[in-house]
Amino acid sequence: MNSKKWNYILLFAQLVVLVVMLFQINAVNNKIDDLSGMAVGGADVVVDAGAAIADEPTIVEVSVDDDPWTGGKNADVVIVEFSDFECSFCSRASTTIDQLLDEYGNDIKVVFRDFPLSFHANAHIASEAAECAHEQDMFWEMHDMIFANQDALDSDSLKGYADELGLDTDDFNECLDSGEMSAEVDADFADGASYGVQGTPAFFINGELISGAQPVENFRAIIDKHL
Repeated sequence: MNSKKWNYILLFAQLVVLVVMLFQINAVNNKIDDLSGMAVGGADVVVDAGAAIADEPTIVEVSVDDDPWTGGKNADVVIVEFSDFECSFCSRASTTIDQLLDEYGNDIKVVFRDFPLSFHANAHIASEAAECAHEQDMFWEMHDMIFANQDALDSDSLKGYADELGLDTDDFNECLDSGEMSAEVDADFADGASYGVQGTPAFFINGELISGAQPVENFRAIIDKHL
């Protein structure tokens, strides 16, 4: 074989290797894109956002317990939210829920249940504080106050918010200091875990799960299906 032919063969082999490398690089980039898409799901424990609305969703029987609710008492659509007050995605999702309440009014009922994650140092006591406020029919006011001040959720700060909201601070402080609501918060968490909640926020719309701070359109699609 003369040198000219040998050079052609080497050149062809190099081209084949280059094409294979390009395919491998493209596959890696696609994998990175897939992982990024999962993170966009918006949950403090990342779950696949693509699982938020399935073709044939699993329906879970979710209890509303005796937890705080807003919207229509006898609404056809019940949204049970499991949330963590120290979770930034939960704060973002609360604005989506407000938007849905403005749009649907009494056609939907929203129930708030506690799911404080262990790696959030003040999430549990913040949930207790909201439950203590609920004892004075001021849950949603405290809910909004806590989400507006996520960088300051220690006990003294929470007591300050209660005072600012006009709660009976003696009763509130006793409730918070005694840990009276700790078992209630833990019961909510246990229920959420039993329903398959893996991260916050998590929403069950008539038993159909949406994981993470999803776009409002994803909520509308399920709500409209049930109305």
